[in-house]
Amino acid sequence: GLVAIQRGPLIYCAEEADNDYAIPTYYLPTGTTFTTKKVDNLTGGDDPYGVRDVVTLTTTAKAHLLGGDVDAALTYVPYFSWCNRGKGTMAVWISETPVDRPLKSYATPSASYTNSGNGTDSVRGLNDGTNDRWTSYNGPLNPWVQYDFEAPVSIWGSTISWYDDGGGVQVPDGMTIQYWDEDADQWAAVTPDGNWTYPKNTATAYAFQPVSTTKLRIQIKNDVKKKASGIMEWD
Repeated sequence: GLVAIQRGPLIYCAEEADNDYAIPTYYLPTGTTFTTKKVDNLTGGDDPYGVRDVVTLTTTAKAHLLGGDVDAALTYVPYFSWCNRGKGTMAVWISETPVDRPLKSYATPSASYTNSGNGTDSVRGLNDGTNDRWTSYNGPLNPWVQYDFEAPVSIWGSTISWYDDGGGVQVPDGMTIQYWDEDADQWAAVTPDGNWTYPKNTATAYAFQPVSTTKLRIQIKNDVKKKASGIMEWD
């Protein structure tokens, strides 16, 4: 049920830098056709050896979104050229049919602060399913992280993997999970089911009474230990 694209001897991939939607949401119906385009310099940077010219492939694919499937332009670049325009998702294999994915993959993550001092901390680390993580290292106390959805979703829990290196980044003193109340036009706290604890470096489930919303936020409290917070994955 998956297809890869090859042109001549080259395998191609779809990269976040070229496309409007999250790469995992795209699918390629049978019979899809492509157009080619010569790009003289893919990154726009210095190219003294003349190696950044590529041929891209573009088609009208489908994106499987929360609000329904839509026609969406999908651009491919040669596989060898990926990951030269900043961090982002990439895929060689694309489904031929729509696939329902974990809710987090439909979210746009953001944060009040993200450490930018190393190569593994990124707001994308919240929901990218990789070893990348988000931390607030060297940032203000009591940060927040947030998911935005393009359509209302029903949510009754989160699973959070807290990152703790035993030093400058440790599990939080506490947290409040908030949802955007459309009627009141403001943030409101969810009602927890049971007691919430914060074990380090392990996935922990946090259940709460169901809410329907387009935004979910974790308001982190870390002004007791005064240590930065980190999340390996937020499901």
